[in-house]
Amino acid sequence: MATPSRRKLIRPGDKADQLAAFAEAALAAAREAERHTAATRLDISVAEIPIRLELCGDTLASIGIAALSGLRSENAHTAARIWAFDTETSGLEPPPPPWGRDAYRPRDALAVEAPEWLEISYGLVPGCLNLFDRHERTGVFWMHDARRLPGWQRTTPLRSLLRSVARRHDAWMLHAAAVANDRAAVLISGRGGSGKSTTAIGCAIAGIECLGDDVCIVRDDRVYPLYGIAKAEPRTVALLSLDRHHAIIGGDDLGRAHLRIADLGPPWRSEGRPVVAVVVPQVSAPAGRLRPLNAAAAVLACGPSTALEITGNGQAEMRFVASLLQRTPAYELGTGGDLTRVVGAISNLLEGVR
Repeated sequence: MATPSRRKLIRPGDKADQLAAFAEAALAAAREAERHTAATRLDISVAEIPIRLELCGDTLASIGIAALSGLRSENAHTAARIWAFDTETSGLEPPPPPWGRDAYRPRDALAVEAPEWLEISYGLVPGCLNLFDRHERTGVFWMHDARRLPGWQRTTPLRSLLRSVARRHDAWMLHAAAVANDRAAVLISGRGGSGKSTTAIGCAIAGIECLGDDVCIVRDDRVYPLYGIAKAEPRTVALLSLDRHHAIIGGDDLGRAHLRIADLGPPWRSEGRPVVAVVVPQVSAPAGRLRPLNAAAAVLACGPSTALEITGNGQAEMRFVASLLQRTPAYELGTGGDLTRVVGAISNLLEGVR
């Protein structure tokens, strides 16, 4: 029997119907923007999930290519399709939203009664709409002027929508750095400012592959890279003499340098590697010291930083992190002092030395 159209499943006049109409109009505007701007098409593979990006306009195309071109794929099959457009370039925009000013919540959440097939969020700063249709496997990103996208968001474009696609395939976006060799990977997790990026970048310079300094994907206990740009505080740039590696490609309004990961060390590869350990940097501990953490302590150290990055409450991500740490060894890693010792400790974990 034919499946009824989505419009027939929604009762006319209710709030879900208004959101459904809004989503369909936003997608129609995105498709029209694709035609108006001669959009750049970028086919990528995220944790072996083929995704097609339609990047409308030069600004969004350059941002997407800089951060995601390392995941290019020639897979003819597409698990999801995402459009990114702005009004300044295309002259098009979604209709007025069917929610009021009191609907906006922290971490881009909206207090709206969305139908079960629709994920929707809106970031007031800088003003970005994200919506994902689970049934049609289509997503839309929109903002008024892409040139106003903050520097820190340019390194992780389409993060909300890529997370939505990944979830559909039991792949989980984590707020963590990751490094790897040919056979294994180590996650570096913890709160912001704990030393994840410095440790990951230091590993890359020392010849250990960096899969990401801040965000990665875990699927079937394998770690996959996502974004090909790392961020470094001024002290990290000075400590590692990063300006000598010709990897700095820009910066952001928070004073951090943006680095092309592929220029820092070994070739950047999109395939996943099994997770053999999770480490939590601790700057107050001696450099290179590994102290085992039980699962509860590890979840407390790793889980909240991922949950806080998620639109809404992040409960599903917290459950995944807790499950992962039940079956993966976790350690506190001392990062105070000689970075060479820190890199050596991670190298030992990758080689199977405990």
